[in-house]
Amino acid sequence: MGPERRHERLALAEELVGATPSASPYVECEGHIFRFAALVECGDIRAADDALASARSAARSPIANWGALEWTAIRELLAGRLADAERLAVRSADTAREGAFPPSVIEFSFIALLWCIRVVQGRVAELEPLAGAVRAMPERPAWSFASEAQLAWEIGDPATARRALSDAVDAGLLQAPRSFAWGTTTIAAADVCAELEDRSLAAPLYELLSPCAGVMIAQAGPVDRAIGRLALTLGRRDEAEDRLRAAIALCERMDARAYLAIARYELGRLLLPSAEGTGLLEQAASAARELGMPGWGRRAESALVATPTTR
Repeated sequence: MGPERRHERLALAEELVGATPSASPYVECEGHIFRFAALVECGDIRAADDALASARSAARSPIANWGALEWTAIRELLAGRLADAERLAVRSADTAREGAFPPSVIEFSFIALLWCIRVVQGRVAELEPLAGAVRAMPERPAWSFASEAQLAWEIGDPATARRALSDAVDAGLLQAPRSFAWGTTTIAAADVCAELEDRSLAAPLYELLSPCAGVMIAQAGPVDRAIGRLALTLGRRDEAEDRLRAAIALCERMDARAYLAIARYELGRLLLPSAEGTGLLEQAASAARELGMPGWGRRAESALVATPTTR
């Protein structure tokens, strides 16, 4: 399931789709969903859209309908259509309830998808009421600590963020098995690590993510952005700039507008006080206003106000 094995996973998914139409409509739909995720990771957005359309056509059972709706919401997130992504996330949860799936599974899946949307909107702080439930989880997995760290940083509590990130490592963050959530969790940890300027953790996170350079993760954006931030934390400025430029290029090619705004913000910060840095931040702020990303808009505007330019 790791992004570095996306081509192998794509081949397996295509084999699965070819073997199942007459046997299992659920598995056929699931195979197309696996194809969609792998094709996004490969950067082939047209083929990915075809795969998602096939998944929707093959969805002829309650669980398949639920899955197809969730991944359609993720596609809207990737496109930067954030209000549509949230609407479809709610619809997918309603569809799952109509199918009488376990309420705990439905709520967990919905919250995970909503979390990804709020990250892109810069509104993670609104999910603070969920922190208590996360902390109460028995035998907490690494992703729960990474999410807690992300939330703590967003609400302005760096001490808690640092402690939660350390707990994530103790819970196996660096050895976590690959899953659909691996990229989202690792990128979240990388972002908090970079904000905390934690060089000791930046190095192993960089080693984990660097084989995934050039990959787009539908729920979390271009991996190059996270690699770039880690490289900067490790003092490798030129590499950081190269990775952030690669992230921007991938977002432009795939028309991933919200992720593009975030990548432009990161590169713009790096290039300040140059005219290019200012221009990138202005583009990020404008896109954030247009797409409904208030948190990222405030960050870009604050960076512009705080830094003199060379114009």
